[in-house]
Amino acid sequence: MPLPHRPGPRPSTTPTNPHTQLDQQPADQRQRDQLAAVLFALAGVEERPSLISVPGARALWLAEEVGGPPEAFMVGNEFAHLHPGPDQSLHAMLPPDLATEAIDAGWAEQHPVARRGLIAPNAVMIYAPRDDFERGVVEELVRAAHAFARGDHSRITLVPQGFLPISACSGPSNTCAPPHLCVGSVTVTPPRQRKTIEASESTEWKP
Repeated sequence: MPLPHRPGPRPSTTPTNPHTQLDQQPADQRQRDQLAAVLFALAGVEERPSLISVPGARALWLAEEVGGPPEAFMVGNEFAHLHPGPDQSLHAMLPPDLATEAIDAGWAEQHPVARRGLIAPNAVMIYAPRDDFERGVVEELVRAAHAFARGDHSRITLVPQGFLPISACSGPSNTCAPPHLCVGSVTVTPPRQRKTIEASESTEWKP
């Protein structure tokens, strides 16, 4: 099932490093705090200071044995990071096909250094979620990046129209309310091998 389209126009962002979202942030920290609580609870993930982003960025670092390809990571085992306020966007290494889909559906944009061909083309900014619906989509995109980093390419769960995030679900069977909202899924093709990022090139990426 395809991704839903993000409501409204894209936010304004900077065209170079540091790659920053300039507007359309949520009104307060609630969305960011709830998003972070879910993401840093993913299996095998440690929270660390980002090795490649701005001061205060919180990296998702895969602490377990890495199973994903080189293009699943930014540097070391860092596969995503959350930018501090007032930005509140994040960068992630999505599976290549999903990166294209997320961009087309208005949830993300390619990193400007990736547009220059200096890092893997699946490096994207995912825009800051403004409400529960958007947070649900962002959660699932980062879950897909997590699965990609772990080397689990067979099935990536995504969100259909009207999805509520997992963290908004309740009830004895973890069903979402209202009852007509549900989770869908799509199959992601295992990524093809792409060129690795040379250390000299990665120093130009300050997302």
